[in-house]
Amino acid sequence: VAVPEIKNAMQKRLLFLGRYDIVKGTPIHKSATSVIVKAYDAIAHEEYKRKYQEAMKEHDVFTIHNLKSILSEYGMEVDKKLLKDMMERYDTDSDKKLSEDEFANLCTEILDGGHKRTIVLKFFSNKTQFDREVDSRGQRKDGKDALDKKFVVQILETHDLTKEKPELMPRPDLNLKGYKHIITMPYADRNLDTIFR
Repeated sequence: VAVPEIKNAMQKRLLFLGRYDIVKGTPIHKSATSVIVKAYDAIAHEEYKRKYQEAMKEHDVFTIHNLKSILSEYGMEVDKKLLKDMMERYDTDSDKKLSEDEFANLCTEILDGGHKRTIVLKFFSNKTQFDREVDSRGQRKDGKDALDKKFVVQILETHDLTKEKPELMPRPDLNLKGYKHIITMPYADRNLDTIFR
């Protein structure tokens, strides 16, 4: 295991945007204005720790309510019994709350299957289409999600390469120079095209 500073420097030089390890091979999807590729998020564990820290700004103790709320953000709806089981299983010091490390370990195990988080990067060459997709997957004016997380994969993050300047451009073989807008989403085992075929 590398010292954190060295690990961060290596990731910055070797991974797209310092965090994404893009899988070689044919893109998952390609159209005239978008390309979707599979990737691994090398810093998902640290992201889970940031989620924990955000939740702790509003609460003194990380409880089952916090866990339910964050899992819901990732599109995972869990009943009360399963939440209680998760809390008990990952509360390694049995203090009835989750520490930052306990929560990050839970997310890595439950959301990522104990491995690096598998995601997709959707590159857009057209900003209008990028904005439309972000808006359609976002929240309505009443605060509810525009599309139900149970049925539609949600956006984890967006990137604007006109502002973020990556040290490494991804996959030269894909010729993504004109694709300046990116959304990241969890990798799903199938998409609508696969379902309908």
